[in-house]
Amino acid sequence: MTPRISVLMPVANGMPYLTEAVESILKQDEPDFEFIIVDDGSNDDTPRILQEFCRRDSRIRVLTLPRSGITRALNVGMAVVRAPLVARMDADDIAHPSRFRLQAEYLRRHSEAVAVGSWTLRIDPDSDPITVGRWPRTHAEIDASLLEGHGGLAHPTAMMRTDVLRKLGGYREEFRWAQDKDLWLRLAEQGRLANLPQPLLCYREHFRSTSWQRAEQQRDAVERALADARRRRGLPAKKRSAGSTAIPASATHEIRFGWVRQAWRRGNYATARKHLEWLVRNGPTSVRIWWRVVWGRLLFGFRGNVDHVPRCTG
Repeated sequence: MTPRISVLMPVANGMPYLTEAVESILKQDEPDFEFIIVDDGSNDDTPRILQEFCRRDSRIRVLTLPRSGITRALNVGMAVVRAPLVARMDADDIAHPSRFRLQAEYLRRHSEAVAVGSWTLRIDPDSDPITVGRWPRTHAEIDASLLEGHGGLAHPTAMMRTDVLRKLGGYREEFRWAQDKDLWLRLAEQGRLANLPQPLLCYREHFRSTSWQRAEQQRDAVERALADARRRRGLPAKKRSAGSTAIPASATHEIRFGWVRQAWRRGNYATARKHLEWLVRNGPTSVRIWWRVVWGRLLFGFRGNVDHVPRCTG
C-alpha cells in the first residue's frame, strides 16, 4: 500500500545525534509513513546504526551514496518517494510525536497550501532548551520575509506536497548551501506556505552546523536564489548586503554567549548557567565576559518573556 507520508532524511556522519533523531520519527503518533534515509558517504558509526534500525522497523529504507552533498542526497531520496506528502527531517534534530499528524491534517484542510512548517524549540548540543524559534505564520508574512532574504520555513520542519515538488524539479544543485530558501521561493509561486505556531521540532544548534561552518557560502547562495526569484516575478533587484557573515575561529565563545542571553530571556535558566559557567572557565578574557553579562542585565534585574519549555525528548 502507498504510505500517507514519505519522510526524507539525509545524513553524513550523523553521530552522536542520529539515534535520537531516528527514534523521534519512529515514535510519531501518525504511523503511516515510509522513512527514506540517504547516507551521504558516512565513515563513522552511522551505517551500522542505520542497518540496526532497518532490522527493527520495515518502514525504514536506507540509500547509500558516495559523499555528494545534501542537495544531491535530497534529490536521490525524492526519486524513490511514494507518498503524496514529503516530510523533511535532519539527523541531528528531534521531532515532536504529533508533528506528522498535525501537519498532514493542516494540508488536508488547506488544499491551497503546498507546504507547511512549524515553530521550533532551539536546543543546544546536550538537548537542553535555549528558546522557541518563532517563524512567520501566514503566506503573506512568509513570502515577504523570503523576498527580503530571510525566513521561510525551518527546513527540517517542512511537510510538502510531492506532486508540486516534482513539478518544480526538486532541489536545485546550483543553490547548494541555500537549497531550502530557493525551494521556498519557488513553492511560494505555486501555492500557499504556512508555519504552525507551535514547536513541532527540536532544532539542535551545535558547532558542526552548516549555518556556522558555511556562513559566507550560504549568504552568497541565498542572494543568488533571491535574485533569481525577483527576476521570475518581475521585481527590481535587491541591493546585496554589505559585510561578511563568515564565522571566525573564536566564534565558539560568541555562540555560547548568545545561548546564555537567549536562554536566560526565555526562562531556561539551567541552560543559561551551564554555558555561562563554560565561558567563565574557558573564555579568553573572563573579565570581558562578566562585563557583558552585567551590562546586558542577564543576571540582575532582567525581565523577559519566559517559555518554560521542558527538556526536549522525542
